[in-house]
Amino acid sequence: MKIQFNREPESKLDALVDRWPVGKLGGGSLNLLRHGLAAAGASLAAFANGSPVIDRRDDGDELPPYPAPGEKVPFGSGILHVLADGDRGRGPTVVLEGGAYGVSSTWAWVRAEVATYARVVSYDRAGLAWSDRRPGPRDGITIARELRRLLDETNERGPFVLIGHSLGGLFVRIFAHLFPEDVAGMVLLDGAHPDQFHFTGGFIRSALTTVAPVFARSGLSRPAGSFSELTEGLPVRQRYEAEKMLA
Repeated sequence: MKIQFNREPESKLDALVDRWPVGKLGGGSLNLLRHGLAAAGASLAAFANGSPVIDRRDDGDELPPYPAPGEKVPFGSGILHVLADGDRGRGPTVVLEGGAYGVSSTWAWVRAEVATYARVVSYDRAGLAWSDRRPGPRDGITIARELRRLLDETNERGPFVLIGHSLGGLFVRIFAHLFPEDVAGMVLLDGAHPDQFHFTGGFIRSALTTVAPVFARSGLSRPAGSFSELTEGLPVRQRYEAEKMLA
């Protein structure tokens, strides 16, 4: 049975984006704030003890990332990384959309299981992991359109079953509104709510849009285990990849 989605005017989608600029924020706001504060404390302790914050090898170089496991697809002036498994033509293709920091490696177990009975596609959004940054806005409408274009570029054909985790839940909802004819179903895993920051106030929103990115870029997230919920239990290689990309 195909789930039907009615096409909504983009004015309604604009209202969704206005309530929460979904290209910048992620789900689990309280957890991220808690981890951010823990990262600050752990970092100060590390500096005080003369300990390095970022893992390095004995020769002083940072640990190298694994090469991209999937395909680097030319996309505009850069590339986007796509990892597809499973045979085509075995029912709807499953598309995995990660959360705010959900790089493709974090889907390892899900991708492996789904690939036993369906085609499954995971990818890294622009600016994450092996995908290049892209100019312009990073709102949900832009990301949904980029995903649709990427599926075309890689010859993936709908209808699709969309799976969105946390912030990715908002992206797949927008995708379904923009391209209802391409959607067979949708699964939200702890999906973010577009109004969640309306109830938590501006302090948490400011912390996530300013403090958390600084921690992530500087490597201060690692001592606090800020992304442990995304990486714990992954296969060794994928956990290493994710921790390197997120640290």
